[in-house]
Amino acid sequence: MPTEEFKKLLDRDFARVSARDFVEKVSPLLTELVNHASWAFQRCQTANSGRENEDVAPFVLYRHVIEMVDGLQVLISESCAVAAVPLLRATFEANLGLEYIVTGGPHYATRSLSWLYAYVDRQISAYAKLDPATPEGAGFKKTWDEASLGKYNPPTNLIDEDRKHATVLRSVLDQKEFAAIKAEFAARMSGKGRRKPEWYSLFGGPGNVQQLAKSLAQGHIYEILYRRWSSVIHAGDLSAYMDKTSGGVPAFKGVRYPEYLRDVAAHAANFILHATHLMVQRFRAGEDLRNWYLREIRELYLWLCVKDAQDFVAEPV
Repeated sequence: MPTEEFKKLLDRDFARVSARDFVEKVSPLLTELVNHASWAFQRCQTANSGRENEDVAPFVLYRHVIEMVDGLQVLISESCAVAAVPLLRATFEANLGLEYIVTGGPHYATRSLSWLYAYVDRQISAYAKLDPATPEGAGFKKTWDEASLGKYNPPTNLIDEDRKHATVLRSVLDQKEFAAIKAEFAARMSGKGRRKPEWYSLFGGPGNVQQLAKSLAQGHIYEILYRRWSSVIHAGDLSAYMDKTSGGVPAFKGVRYPEYLRDVAAHAANFILHATHLMVQRFRAGEDLRNWYLREIRELYLWLCVKDAQDFVAEPV
């Protein structure tokens, strides 16, 4: 393609050079944390209880953390700090869910199965929206028609397949182990206009992400960072993109501005290390991570988390 970037707004080479010293230290740290987590995932799988449905949620959430931090490592290596925020928030939310489940003690099974129930229910709803014969499908068709996208005519064979998948999923939720969750879910949905509850809110649990974070002693992260991350995700943040030049003139920061790289990397490292600790505690009780931590990551980890974040600041345009 012939178009080159407008260097005053987007200079990829300069961004890489600006962050190079930082990236050369942090990228191997995040890679080690992800690689180690991949092996911890496997060890935990071989040691789990064998209760397939009951143990699905923690492994999915841990797998999600691994995926997100692996992606964060790639973005950080390219000095993409702001673009990394959605992945960072997703990692935080997965950590909250994982901790809520695996530290639930006698409530472990109920919380884990509640996550799975909510997931399967969402899948059934997704199939229903594409089926014109269902109320959800009729509503989707109306939305389609209002957008003037032409005649809504999904292939019959796809609808038939979706109906079969939905039937299988309903049979999953009809299993005995979901009976109490199904009843709780239905009770929460009784009454016109009720929204489907979050899985963690069932049986008197936290009502939203903020309350979930507070219940796990992570309310400070929610209040200080989660709201800020949300403003970026919902395109409502100005500070991530605006600054002043050395002459005091308001200006846009360059794309791939490296200011937040340390914050992003530090939180990514914390989240995956915490998730690994939670999983090993639950599924590999007695396994000691200290030797690996001291040998492989402690020095860089502490450097990342305590060193002044203002190592490099590029001039905004």
